Amino acid sequence: MMNIGKQLKKIAITMTAVIGMSVLTYAAPTYKDVPTSHWAYNSIVKMADKGVIVGDSSGNYYPDQLIDKFATAKMLAKVAGFKYINLSTEEQNTYNKYYESNKSVLNQYKAAFKKWDATADREISFLLEKQILTVADLSQFVLKMTDGTEKLKALTREEVAPLLVRVMNKTTQAMSTPITSPFADDAAIMTQNKQYVYYLRQSAVVQGDSNNYFNAKNGVTKAAMATMLDKVISLMSTGSTTVTTPTTTTPVVTTPTITTPTTSTPVTNIQTLSGTLDKLYPSLNAMQIINKDGVKTIWKFASSATVTIDGNIKSTTDLKEGMSVMGVVSNTEVVSLTAQTVQVTTQIPITSTTTTVPTTSVVDVAPAQLNAIEGTVSIVKNDLVTKTIGIEVRMISPKGDITKEVRNYTLSSDCKIARGDKSTIFSDIKIGDIISAKVADTKVYEITVQQKNLNLSGTLTGKRYVDVTGNAILTVVDNNKKSYDLTVTKDTYITRKLNGKVAWNELRIGDSVEVTTEYEKILEIYATGTRTSVDGWVDEIRIGQKSSSINLKLSDNSIVTYNVIDNLIDLYTLKLNSKIRVKLDSQEIESISVLETTLVTNSITAQLDTVKNGYILVRDLTSSNAALKQIYTDSNTVVIESNTGKAITLSPGYEGLNVYIVYSTTNSNYAKTITVLMQ
Repeated sequence: MMNIGKQLKKIAITMTAVIGMSVLTYAAPTYKDVPTSHWAYNSIVKMADKGVIVGDSSGNYYPDQLIDKFATAKMLAKVAGFKYINLSTEEQNTYNKYYESNKSVLNQYKAAFKKWDATADREISFLLEKQILTVADLSQFVLKMTDGTEKLKALTREEVAPLLVRVMNKTTQAMSTPITSPFADDAAIMTQNKQYVYYLRQSAVVQGDSNNYFNAKNGVTKAAMATMLDKVISLMSTGSTTVTTPTTTTPVVTTPTITTPTTSTPVTNIQTLSGTLDKLYPSLNAMQIINKDGVKTIWKFASSATVTIDGNIKSTTDLKEGMSVMGVVSNTEVVSLTAQTVQVTTQIPITSTTTTVPTTSVVDVAPAQLNAIEGTVSIVKNDLVTKTIGIEVRMISPKGDITKEVRNYTLSSDCKIARGDKSTIFSDIKIGDIISAKVADTKVYEITVQQKNLNLSGTLTGKRYVDVTGNAILTVVDNNKKSYDLTVTKDTYITRKLNGKVAWNELRIGDSVEVTTEYEKILEIYATGTRTSVDGWVDEIRIGQKSSSINLKLSDNSIVTYNVIDNLIDLYTLKLNSKIRVKLDSQEIESISVLETTLVTNSITAQLDTVKNGYILVRDLTSSNAALKQIYTDSNTVVIESNTGKAITLSPGYEGLNVYIVYSTTNSNYAKTITVLMQ
């Protein structure tokens, strides 16, 4: 008996230790794959010590592993107070009551999905009763693919936001939080999640990356969840946030959004519906649909129903008869509905020996005129009803500011998709991809995904000092004659043979270049220049504040344009028709030697005094004679603004500025070109 007693006692101690280790407490745990230098080390240790997020028996934590919805439910239940041991009779009865209230809906999900993890059912029931989870949330735990396969849905950064806020019982505060400093990718955050996201940002639970991107669609890792829950528990422990059983007061709701039910209604049935929306009954908050067999049924919307139309969060008032719909029904009420605008239909006659019967086939007919757009993918939605893509398009306002707008499109049935030069499929498109698309209205008919990394060999054919974002733009033509406009950033590494590391404006047009890019941004560029000399006659000179150029007539009478390096050469002393020798660094002039000077004065630098229709009055700055000189102009006179090098219309507003005037070769009183030298 003594031996049996000791053995039973030993078993009891062992079982207690196992239970404690698996669900409750840890003593300063350490993991082989989480060094003390890990960015989330302290939070990982704290959460493991509390038994909220733990590693496995091999001593690994897997900090970069994504978390699915079932694991999330277990973690949140522990934080919200769910207990595994030392339950009082009252607590045990309460948990049983919670489970019985939700067992029906859980069993139906278990029957519908092979990958449903029933080990989390009690935690899910607890969260449903605490209104941390909603019935609508459950439809996103397991995803069924078009081929019938299933996969567990990873928790995204935007999906965790409402859950954490509800755990803290701060829904009302979140709904009233002003959005004063939006994330750079604010448009990618779904409407129903925004208030929660920004409340957590205000509470320092979440933050953006170094570029102020929230990355709403990214999955949540174990390390990231540990840090968020660590902060949430800290906030709750201060007394400012407490989790209590919800009351029946109506929560603050923004439209459209997912509302949290105010009371716990036992769930008795869950099912799905699909078909065509045949009729709407606004006064009853209901709809009638026709399924594929032609059967009509009427469904009432739950007060908390969520509606998505063509990938956008909407409300029931936005639904239209004729839409294709798919939904989830709980307690005979629709809790979530996904709708798609019906495509153009064509009547296809079916001919028999006796009669012709018209039938309807749903097809996409591409309009004659398609618009081309370019942008960054911010939304990718692929489900059984519709494929939706959100494209963030950047535009320049009349003031020169850059504005961003997200445009949502649904894919046509025969949408052509390519990545670079190779065909691909919709599921290959990722958030953050740079794409060009051909669209009409809200439909996309062709998508080309830019290759993220390119290695180009070619020639530098152009350079712009800055674009509207403050970045330099280089134009490179590759060996296949394809042209690319590429952006130089502060991180671009530039080297030039014999010159070493250089600034971007030390590259020369005509350089042979090897370029590594990430989308349109240059990561690294290596240039090789050549030095030559060319003789010719000055045909035209264009002077600008940032860049100037000379048109040189060669011995074969061809005209070649060369840019002048850094405006270090005094072009005002050059005369048209003079013979010169230019020394070139690749295709840019670094020095000029005058071989023969024309005897005819073909240009002057002057001060513009008066602008009239058909002529101007100027004072020649190269002459001691201060008298006004009249020079004729007409529609063939080219007027250039020196700062931009762009053609302008000469007006009295330029009076008082200096100008560089090139005369006509046939009439010394007529201006061929006028360059306004901006101060």
